[in-house]
Amino acid sequence: MSLFILPLLVIVAYCDLRYLRIPNWMPIAAIVLFLCLSPTLQPSELGLRCVVAFVVFGIGVAAFAAGLFGGGDVKFLPALLLFVPADQLALFCMCLSVAILAAIATVSALRSPALAGLDAWAFRVRPSGLPLGLSFAYAGFAFAALEGISMGLRSGL
Repeated sequence: MSLFILPLLVIVAYCDLRYLRIPNWMPIAAIVLFLCLSPTLQPSELGLRCVVAFVVFGIGVAAFAAGLFGGGDVKFLPALLLFVPADQLALFCMCLSVAILAAIATVSALRSPALAGLDAWAFRVRPSGLPLGLSFAYAGFAFAALEGISMGLRSGL
């Protein structure tokens, strides 16, 4: 995963926590960033990443139609997956699974009555929703860290 996407993940997490919304410019920014970095990829890797993103987008549209996901989540996850090497998708899926649990714990803690100063934040106003942008950020940072550790181990550090 490119480290260039990490600052965008922080913004996604903030906006989703604050407004329960991921604005359209965020997945567009991620895709533009990916397009800038894509010349460094082998054509087969580029094709696999695009296929994965399209499949996830299709599944996401169905989930959105069923009322399971928000539109921003459906658009941002495929854009994020463009940064995940095809041979590491299983690791990213595990990171995302753990990240969703961590986001549930974080949001539950932040909904505590002791933090009344956050009452205007959307995740407190609408307590039934989970801001998946926070999960995407957690997963992206965890995956980048694990990828860095893996590269260090392979290089003998």
